[in-house]
Amino acid sequence: MRWLWLLILCFWPVMSLGQSDSEARDRGILQSFLEDNLSAMGRQVRIEGFAGALSGRATIDTLTIADDEGVWITLRGLVLDWNRAALLRGSLEVTELSAEEVDLPRLPRGEERDVPEPAARGPFELPELPVAVHVDAFKLARVALGAPLLGEEVTLAVDGEAQLESGEGTADLSIRRTDGARGELTLSGQYVNETRHLSVDLALEEAANGIAARLLDLPGRPALELRIAGDAPLDDFAAEVALRTDGIERLSGAVTVRSTGEAEETGQAVSAREIGADLRGDLAPLFAPDFAPFFGDEIALVLTAREMPDGRRVLDTLDLTARALRISAKGAIAADGWPETLSLTGTIADPETGRVLLPAGAGGVALSGAEITARYDRAAGEGWQFDARADGVELDDNRIGRLSLTAQGALRVPQDGTTGAVTGELSLDADGVQLADDAMADAVGSRIGGDLSLNWEEGAPLTLTGLTLQGEDYGVSGEVALSLSGEGLEIPTTLDLTLDARDLGRFSRLAGRSLAGAAKLAIAGNVSPVAGTADLRVRGTTSDLALDQPQIDPLLEGDASLRFGLVRDTDGSRVEDLLLQSDHARISGAARLGPADGEAELNAEIENLSRVIAGAEGPAQLALEATGQEGRWQVNGTTSLPGGTELRFDATLTGLNGDDPQITGRLTGQIDSIAPYSDVAGRPLGGAAEIEADVSASLDTLAGQLSLELRTRDLVFDSPSVDPLLRGEGVVSARLTRATDGRLNAEEIVLDTPEVLARLSGTMTDSTQEVKFEANLRNAAVIVPDLGGPISASGTARRGSGDWEIEFDGSGPGGAALSVTGELSPDVRRGDLQIRGAAPLGLANARLRPRSLSGMARFDLALNGPLAPGSLSGNVTVQGARVTLPSLFIALGEIDAEARLSGGQARITSSGTVSTGGRFSGDGVIGLTPPFNADLSLTLTEVVLRQARLYQTSASGNVTVQGALAGGARIGGELTLGTAELRLSDTSVLRYSGLPGLVHINEPADVRRVREWAGLLGQGGREAAGPAYPLDLLIRAPSRIFVRGRGLDAELGGQLRLGGTTADIQPSGRFELVRGRFDILGKRLTLTEGLLTLQGAFDPFVRFAATTDAEGVAIRLAIEGLASAPELTLTSVPELPQDEILSLLLFGRDATRISPLQAVRLASALRTLSGAGGTGVTGQLRRTFALDDLDVTTDESGNVEARAGKYLSENIYSEVSVNGAGETEINLNLQVSPDITARGRLGEDGETGIGLFFERDY
Repeated sequence: MRWLWLLILCFWPVMSLGQSDSEARDRGILQSFLEDNLSAMGRQVRIEGFAGALSGRATIDTLTIADDEGVWITLRGLVLDWNRAALLRGSLEVTELSAEEVDLPRLPRGEERDVPEPAARGPFELPELPVAVHVDAFKLARVALGAPLLGEEVTLAVDGEAQLESGEGTADLSIRRTDGARGELTLSGQYVNETRHLSVDLALEEAANGIAARLLDLPGRPALELRIAGDAPLDDFAAEVALRTDGIERLSGAVTVRSTGEAEETGQAVSAREIGADLRGDLAPLFAPDFAPFFGDEIALVLTAREMPDGRRVLDTLDLTARALRISAKGAIAADGWPETLSLTGTIADPETGRVLLPAGAGGVALSGAEITARYDRAAGEGWQFDARADGVELDDNRIGRLSLTAQGALRVPQDGTTGAVTGELSLDADGVQLADDAMADAVGSRIGGDLSLNWEEGAPLTLTGLTLQGEDYGVSGEVALSLSGEGLEIPTTLDLTLDARDLGRFSRLAGRSLAGAAKLAIAGNVSPVAGTADLRVRGTTSDLALDQPQIDPLLEGDASLRFGLVRDTDGSRVEDLLLQSDHARISGAARLGPADGEAELNAEIENLSRVIAGAEGPAQLALEATGQEGRWQVNGTTSLPGGTELRFDATLTGLNGDDPQITGRLTGQIDSIAPYSDVAGRPLGGAAEIEADVSASLDTLAGQLSLELRTRDLVFDSPSVDPLLRGEGVVSARLTRATDGRLNAEEIVLDTPEVLARLSGTMTDSTQEVKFEANLRNAAVIVPDLGGPISASGTARRGSGDWEIEFDGSGPGGAALSVTGELSPDVRRGDLQIRGAAPLGLANARLRPRSLSGMARFDLALNGPLAPGSLSGNVTVQGARVTLPSLFIALGEIDAEARLSGGQARITSSGTVSTGGRFSGDGVIGLTPPFNADLSLTLTEVVLRQARLYQTSASGNVTVQGALAGGARIGGELTLGTAELRLSDTSVLRYSGLPGLVHINEPADVRRVREWAGLLGQGGREAAGPAYPLDLLIRAPSRIFVRGRGLDAELGGQLRLGGTTADIQPSGRFELVRGRFDILGKRLTLTEGLLTLQGAFDPFVRFAATTDAEGVAIRLAIEGLASAPELTLTSVPELPQDEILSLLLFGRDATRISPLQAVRLASALRTLSGAGGTGVTGQLRRTFALDDLDVTTDESGNVEARAGKYLSENIYSEVSVNGAGETEINLNLQVSPDITARGRLGEDGETGIGLFFERDY
């Protein structure tokens, strides 16, 4: 500010004397002259209303000064009232120099500071000007200071006057606040050169909450008074200093300056200046109460120093004391500026508590104690030393147990032609480090140590060698050379450093990501911090480096090396010879960026892309080139990926130096096969594609357009419902635009293949979204073979500030239709929808093979709430449906079913017929939310169950399912079997479907599809096991379970209970023999043992046995095993070969004594018993006449007898026998209970019999 008033004061008189007689004519010239001479680089001065240049009163209406950020000061109503004639007498007499208003909202940016002169000045004197200066009145009526200057807006008034003539000067200045707050600064001074008498009186007074108290942040913002006053010659001058707050004295004392006589060898007296200070007081109330123990009741500063005539400066005494502080120092500096002596000691300690809180930082620094010492004495030698130690340091929850800094070295003074030099060894040690920031604590550790050697010599750089900074498992070492001889503030620096981190994991929190591995970097080169230039070379190695980047970390596994050069000079910045190489990748490149142009290149090679993208096996390469000039860059690149993938992109970036940078680019490429990416997708892939894409957009607003075209060939995604749609050649195209206001418009997104044509379009803004689509499928049979015909669908989705409004319509073959209308929440988690339509049940066949459905389901549903089945209500009906179950050899037909959905559950009723005979019906409730609790009941009415050549029966009863279908539901009930016939397997039946090694040559597609549906291809993995359900199912069959085959004809009865679970069925109970026989070539054996049971599968286990005697040999014949593959055993006592046993059984003689005809009959018997003989003529007759038993035998006399039996009801069995003589007998059995049977007999001769039998098996 002072240069402003000096220029105004000087230029006005000069230009007034040099003006022509016409003020009006030259006014513009003078105003321009003032503006041009007052303006400078970064400072623009503008003057308005300049008048009175030829009179004794010159005025300026407005003067403004601006920098690059605008006007920073405005002066209004400037007045210079002066006596022009007095200049002729050698006197500048100003009656008034004033301004009505000064508005200073801020300080100017980058204002130059005065640089102190390098040489010392002589004794203080007022300047001897060629003219006398008299300013009678200096006034600034209103000065407005902005908040950035003093922290609040302040309004002041300034008054003053000044006189300077013949080496004598006086000045008076008063600055007072005029904004309502009390505050005033006054200065009154006088000095006379001849007597060297100085009189000064400086006073500052402010009320509470004043500017000074606020800027110093004094507790309570007290009222403040400061006075410095002195009136004496400079040879014996003393200034009294007094500081008060709220009227209480806080600091007082005196600062003295005296001249003392010193005798030289010549005997003449020379003057030395002695400076002293003795200030004392209680400053504790000026700091926060927590710091009071540090200051105590009094703090004192005592200083005596001398400035010798020869230029030496001597510090005789420096004592600074407070309750917890003691600092003492003395020393001397020679006239050449080099130290002569130094002695410094200091301690910080609290004699009572042992802890000290220092007034430093926001909350202070606490420590247990500290010491500092420094020693140097030129007379004793060149050695110097420095020691500092602090214990128990705490700062904002950060702690250091012990901190020490020691240094020692030599200081060589220049003499006898030698140059001065300083050397030293420094050592830093911090132990017990506990940092509050967890990230910093992990990185730094609990201990840090370091060493440093310094070496400096006049005219040479400052060199720092032996530099080490060591943590627990990291460190920095090397050398640094700083050249202190550079011009201005520049300090050229040479670096040779090594950074070694043996565990990067400790820096994870600091980096904000998980790090791992080890790294070592060497940095060498030169830097100039002020100029910003550098020439560095970096080399390094890493081991198992991990940066928490899944796509990068695998490439850095193992050992890797890094090198590059970094150069920055006046031509720009350069990265040279960049190379990053590991066992898995190699990246190289270079770059240059100048003031107006640049260029860059990057090449990357990856040995196996699967390290970056799991499953993408094969090498990959990337090459980038970029050139730029004047804000325009051209970027080109190519990449090669597995599967014959070759991509190229070319982009142009413009306007990078402006406000709206742009990009235009094109991507082209081809993919010969996407099969190599199958493991990436987790499913088999196939096909090829070509891609073209163009983009033009703003990099700032992202406004622009994108067009894409993808041409495909025979794409395969291993999806039966998708792959058929993508066969052949297809095209995916899209055109997208984005406006500057963020509006996104999808003009058209199209999928076009031989089978499907789909279009999608829409717009999106900050407040609205709208999407439309339509799709047409040529023939639904390509994805649902049972459903032929076209499918079409269309719909819209709109959203404003609320929910989405949905409209969807679709139709397909066989009457399929779907209509959805309503609303969806913005997060698509809740809805209010109406869902109506019909769907062919055959849509599910692709997932049900080899099972199949046919028929139509119609639904009328509403969804209100979360998008989950539990939010559905309405009806689903099925009429006339059919379910085919090939594995069970049945089909369910004429199925009518209805499901009523409400309250999170479905109430189901159904009925239908069974293809083998019988009916079923069911009803119950199923929950629609997990765990899907159910209470279901299924009723079977004479449902025929059969498996060709194995069994046939009927079942009636009820089966229930109760509990959670997701796991835990109990299956129970009771079934009663009707007449059942179990056929022991004949080995003569050939099954070709399972022949091992059978290969189908040129198999037609439809044949293969049928085998696939039937589950005969053996492809695919096993289906995931479903939940296991507890079982408690009773199967009753008191009688009429017939087992026939291989000469066996038996009837059984009993019951089974199926327990365990569906995954581990545990049957209990069995069906036991009621009656039965073996028939072998007319030889009949009555069964003595028989049973049938289940052992976890529906292929029952059977065991039958009969015993007899032949020629003194006890013979036992047994059939045992699964009904599908039973085994025959013949045993005897004594033990004989099987053919001998059979010969004795059939002919009563051994095999060596039978006739050829008997041998043939023996072979036939063996064939029957082995299962190769079928059921025989008797079995065929029994089936023809619908009998339960038919047998033809001969007695010992050779008489023929025939017997036929049949159940008349559930518990009444009738048997009729006729012998060769025509005699007939009728037997009737009545099963009263499982243990009691009533039997009656009536013969042709009238003979009858009746009996009651109690029978039990053990």
